[in-house]
Amino acid sequence: MPRLLALDIDGTLADYDGQIAPSVIRAVQAARRAGAHVVLATGRSVLAGLPIARRLGLEAGFMVCSNGAVTVDLADPDTMDAVTFDASPAVRALLAVAPDTLVAVEELGRGYRVSAPFPDGELVGEQIVCSLEEMVGRPVTKVVLRRPESTPEELFDLVERAGLHGVNYVMGYSAWLDILPREVSKASALERVRHRLGVGAEDTLAVGDGRNDVEMLAWAAHGVAMGNAPVEVQDLADEVIWPVQEEGAARLLARWFDGGSTGRGATTATTDGASALAATPRLVATDLDGTLVRSDGSVSARSVRVLRALAAAGVHLVLVTGRPPRWLAPAVQAVGHTGLVVCANGALVLDLKTGATLAEHLIGVDVLATTIDRLDTRLPGLSYAVEFSDGAARGPDYRVSETARAIAEQARGAIAAQARGAMAEELARVLTVDRAGLTSRPALKLLARHAEAHPDHLLERVRELVGDIVEVTHSSREGLVEISAYGVSKASALAGLCETLGLTAEQVVAFGDMPNDLPMLAWAGQAWAMANAHHDVLTAVRRHAPGNDEDGVAVVLEQLYGLG
Repeated sequence: MPRLLALDIDGTLADYDGQIAPSVIRAVQAARRAGAHVVLATGRSVLAGLPIARRLGLEAGFMVCSNGAVTVDLADPDTMDAVTFDASPAVRALLAVAPDTLVAVEELGRGYRVSAPFPDGELVGEQIVCSLEEMVGRPVTKVVLRRPESTPEELFDLVERAGLHGVNYVMGYSAWLDILPREVSKASALERVRHRLGVGAEDTLAVGDGRNDVEMLAWAAHGVAMGNAPVEVQDLADEVIWPVQEEGAARLLARWFDGGSTGRGATTATTDGASALAATPRLVATDLDGTLVRSDGSVSARSVRVLRALAAAGVHLVLVTGRPPRWLAPAVQAVGHTGLVVCANGALVLDLKTGATLAEHLIGVDVLATTIDRLDTRLPGLSYAVEFSDGAARGPDYRVSETARAIAEQARGAIAAQARGAMAEELARVLTVDRAGLTSRPALKLLARHAEAHPDHLLERVRELVGDIVEVTHSSREGLVEISAYGVSKASALAGLCETLGLTAEQVVAFGDMPNDLPMLAWAGQAWAMANAHHDVLTAVRRHAPGNDEDGVAVVLEQLYGLG
């Protein structure tokens, strides 16, 4: 449990209208009751920060303001530690290249000295219009440079041209620049607060969303970026959570502190011991092999328990797999799933409860033939197989993969005794056909295997050759690619399913491990890559769950939904 919580305000605790959700207030108060030191760390001045501290119920402790230049004792707000500097050279350098820039200098406890009035609502406190010499002729804590008619990029270009030296500066979301004393940041102030409180460095947690939070997130033992943070901030964080609009801070704090788990985004116990979700995500989409299914082909009791609890609470569960329908039985029976399944990489959507086929997207015979023709012409050494809705066929030189054999073994051990004989012959029942047989009717997917190629290299080459007429992906450690009808993927199938259910992508949490999961993970509102995932997936997806053998899906869902 963290002992020092460093929390940004705007974009983290407060939304863009300055509103703080009741669940966030409760979560902060719960952390205080549990003995944690809650330190607000903000770019706001003391005058602008104090009302937020009071709204959160923080009557004592410390608040870091002005991006680290000022630290205030909340029990005695007149007691401040301030770091000052000579801002004159930096301000004059910028005004030399952009003389119409608005300038404001913080006047502690009062407001700002300004070159001209700022737009309404941008500065809290009194605005005292004065000359440049009166503003920067003495040491100051912070200078604000503002160009209302410019973009942030234009202001940044001006800063680069001015060549500011000997200061620290922070760009805002708009054309707003804070100039601070050199080496001053939220992190430098928080480090002094940490020592003063006697908290170990390993017991610190920081949450933020802006570029002015980067140093703070690096300083903390665990730095957390909001889902609404810029990409470069998210990339530097240890974890990315829900955006401020989804009350991410409350949901994060609910992991550790009682009382933060009421309100939007939280869970409440029901009489049967399950958990009921009060908000998003409303749908869990999980891949099977390498994600929910362990390396030995089993699904753990822990995973089954979590998924059943969510189903009982009304959360939609969708198994999303590259497996064709003939390989579904072992996994769905292990999970005890009787609901929705997306299989064959999105080509087929099934409702196991009713037995209905909800969607089917096949590769037409002409496209099958053209695809094979192109590949044979430019990429010799391939062999082919096709998956149909009711079976499969393979060319005479197609070798059945070890993965398929393993799934067949799992199937034999997983299903009822009366069906074992049929499953034991599954591989033998795959028809061996000639080229005409492979393209004789529309297929769910086409498999192309190369005995010597690396799967990543094979995927890239096949996409070059036929990516304009079909979708190409892979989920294998062998030289095997999977080809679907153009536009068909796990993501497209989930999108169609969610439209039917009245859900949006933002209400979906998805888990995966291989390249065929990437479209789904990019589409879902919240995506998790397994620790054992393919390197492309780990690179593309910021949130990483424990591996499939460590029940990573269950671990994340327990935290996300407050399941014990």
